Amino acid sequence: MNFAERAFRYLFRKKGKAIILFWVLLITETMILSTVTILRASEVARIELLGKSKAKLLIEREKAEELFTDDEYKKLEKLENVKAVNRVAEVQLYPMDFKIITKSESVDADNQKLRIMAYDSLEDDGPFADGQIHLTKGKYPRKEGEIVVNQFLAEVNQWEIGETVCFKSHSGEQSQASISGIYISGIEEKQGKEPLAVNRIENTIYGKPEFVCHLQETCGYENLIVYVDNPEQLSRTQLEVTRILKNYRVMKADNLFQKMEIPLLQVVRVVKMMLGLSVVSSVLVITLLLSMWMRARKKEIAIYVSLGKTKVDLFMQIILECFSVFGFSTIIALYTGDKMLIVLEKFLDWKSIGAFTSMQIYAQNKDICYLILSGTIILLLSISISLFPILCTKPKKILAEMEG
Repeated sequence: MNFAERAFRYLFRKKGKAIILFWVLLITETMILSTVTILRASEVARIELLGKSKAKLLIEREKAEELFTDDEYKKLEKLENVKAVNRVAEVQLYPMDFKIITKSESVDADNQKLRIMAYDSLEDDGPFADGQIHLTKGKYPRKEGEIVVNQFLAEVNQWEIGETVCFKSHSGEQSQASISGIYISGIEEKQGKEPLAVNRIENTIYGKPEFVCHLQETCGYENLIVYVDNPEQLSRTQLEVTRILKNYRVMKADNLFQKMEIPLLQVVRVVKMMLGLSVVSSVLVITLLLSMWMRARKKEIAIYVSLGKTKVDLFMQIILECFSVFGFSTIIALYTGDKMLIVLEKFLDWKSIGAFTSMQIYAQNKDICYLILSGTIILLLSISISLFPILCTKPKKILAEMEG
């Protein structure tokens, strides 16, 4: 009779012990599968959060007359963790062949000007990103010669998307740009008569930094906003930026990342603790159970050895017995693990994290592979610990002890 036949005969004969081992394995595998799945989902959610958090550094001038130079901008772009730099520039111009809006009767030069504000990305920073103003038609500027104008200014001059607007600088240099979008604030009528034309919302036009720089006497940027690839290294990037820009204030803006990361870290800590307890308790309980099982089989094993069965043959028999039960329990654990995930999802308040991510918790192939691998290691370790003392003892000694 080979070891496989002996293994299945033993399981059939000792159904009670096989059922106890099955339940122990099922409970431990269910816990391991559910906790591993949540850990993997948490890591995926963390990576997704890194991309959505838009953690950044706000760089401001100490003195109003100091502007950021193009060289400083290019140095920041080359830093390792920097994903993008949003430049903020401004210039005041005179209109050519169109009207600006003013309710002031001042003869000051500022009452005859308009202002162009420029961002590399209007979607990420500025009044559009803050929700103070929003597009009603068209799109954000994508090219150097594109601008977004106020709806009231467009109505006064009967502008439409695609029309060309001409400007004149202080030095008399002329330039033109094409309207790509029209925006509205909603508080235009609430400004009163006091603001001069250059300070009115209607006369504020938005474009690209390259367009504004061509109209400035000296190219420079009001502010620089640095976006990073990894928000976890934001402090390190802040130090690097500070070394480059020594005379400027460099401030972190990662509130969204911190807000999203805190519940995720809490989940990870709790789940890691649960996984550790599951693995340790599995080893202890299964080892204890198999040790009691093997103690009752000492005489049987000694007789087999006396009859010429090798220790490897007996070891393979025990492994086949345990892994037969393990295979069946693993199949059932795939179902019970999904049910346990529902319970853990509520317990860990996953919805507070799901509000920021599209992550859904369910067991994937890699989680099942981890379950099988960890279960195999735990079972081999438990079998080795429980069987080692018996296989190392001589059969005569075991039989003598049993007779005594």
